Amino acid sequence: FEVTLPGVGEVAGRVLTSDGVTPVANAVVTFTLRNNIFFGLSEAALTAADGTFRFGNVTVGGYSVRVQQAS
Repeated sequence: FEVTLPGVGEVAGRVLTSDGVTPVANAVVTFTLRNNIFFGLSEAALTAADGTFRFGNVTVGGYSVRVQQAS
């Protein structure tokens, strides 16, 4: 069976190159839960052409975010 917990918010951002201006398209953003019984559960998204990403239905807790440029 599957358990789905309702989220309470969202996390959104924008990935830029080291110049702080140029957006990074198609980067892989991984969002990983770091506490409670679902430790290690993760979701991934690709950045849009303008470097933006969004994770919806986010539950309360600690997370880590990792970005990798698509190969």
